[in-house]
Amino acid sequence: MEAKDILDHGGNVYDKLVFEMLEDKFQSEEINHYGYVLDGLPCLNEDVLSCHQQIELVKNCRMPPDIIINLRISDSDLQQRRAGMKVDPVTNITYTKNQYDPPKPEITDTIEDEGEEEEDDDEDEEEPEVEEEEEKEPVIELEDEVKDRLVTRPEDFPEEIQRQIQNYRELLLRPLEDYMANHDPQYVIQLDALITPTLLFKALMSKLVTLPIRVATVPIRLMEPGEEEEVPEDIDYEETMRQLAQSNMLGPRWRWRRSRWGRYCPVSLSDGNVITGRSEWAVAFLDKIYMLANEDAHKRFVSNPRPFILPPAPKPPCKISVVGPPLSGKSTLCKLLALKYNAKVLKVEELIEPRLEESRNEAVEKVRIEATERAIADVKEKYRVLQEQEKADAEELSDADDITGDEIEADKVDDVEEQNDDDLEKQDEKLLQMKKRMQH
Repeated sequence: MEAKDILDHGGNVYDKLVFEMLEDKFQSEEINHYGYVLDGLPCLNEDVLSCHQQIELVKNCRMPPDIIINLRISDSDLQQRRAGMKVDPVTNITYTKNQYDPPKPEITDTIEDEGEEEEDDDEDEEEPEVEEEEEKEPVIELEDEVKDRLVTRPEDFPEEIQRQIQNYRELLLRPLEDYMANHDPQYVIQLDALITPTLLFKALMSKLVTLPIRVATVPIRLMEPGEEEEVPEDIDYEETMRQLAQSNMLGPRWRWRRSRWGRYCPVSLSDGNVITGRSEWAVAFLDKIYMLANEDAHKRFVSNPRPFILPPAPKPPCKISVVGPPLSGKSTLCKLLALKYNAKVLKVEELIEPRLEESRNEAVEKVRIEATERAIADVKEKYRVLQEQEKADAEELSDADDITGDEIEADKVDDVEEQNDDDLEKQDEKLLQMKKRMQH
């Protein structure tokens, strides 16, 4: 929650919180059962913990790595590989130059003498094997649309690449060498990171096959969602177990056996409750059937069934740490190892990414709400100003009408008075004329 609060206020997650999240992941039930493949630790960031402290954190965690895999590559080769890298901004997938611009095959016509072929039989027998391995390397053919939108990241510019390589040599290389020197040399594997990921994984598996690494045992759900109708609720327990014993069989004559818990949920029993399990949540683990009560019990059992079963428990899971320079192929190799041994990849970026994504979505939603409220307020303000303007115009128009009416009335009165004056003058003239006539 602390990391989420920091992100909500627009800040960056402190590296200390990231390391605390990593420690919590080391102690989780999921890692306890499935094991892990550690990627990205130690890192070059020393804001909170130095490289030595990061290595001590890994060494002193609840489940320290048993095997260290070091990917080695020269500075010039690493710089050449990174200089040609481009990223798809839509899918965020990184491609090397050989993937988006593969070299065209050279066609050469060579004629060899039969005598030379007979003399070099031993050499020719080994070369086709290498060619066959190279042919098996999958070639990714990118569409023109994807190629057009590929861009170069700022960290893949030559100056930035040189700076990161220099920082790796000055800060991390010596602590890593000391870390590997103090580890059991039998469990330290050195690999050439210059070869392709497929060949690199094959070379690694040829060495891991000699070490006591076991694939994690995964609980198998006997009935997939939507198949519950095959086992009606009204049938008895024995019939239910017979049908479940034949579900998802590993072989033609293989059948799952019932556990000592029978029809009761082992997760509920560990919590002190006696609850009958349901066939839709039944799982198979170590050739036994376990009836689980609900979805929550199913999640807890699948994440780590060890606390809910009787001895013998499965063998300890794999614990591997992959180290090497930035972008030397660690992430790809970690994913292949996790897929091989059913382990979980522990990567700092992936641990923090869900919280970052959640914080981004909440920030976008918050900005959207604020922008909507601001837009509504602006519209209301404009409407209020418009109404006031219309009201003022109406009042001015009314005042103008009143003034015009008064002027018209005054003009009429003046006209009447002038007419009356004219009439009086005419009457006076007539009276004067009549008086003159009377006098004569």
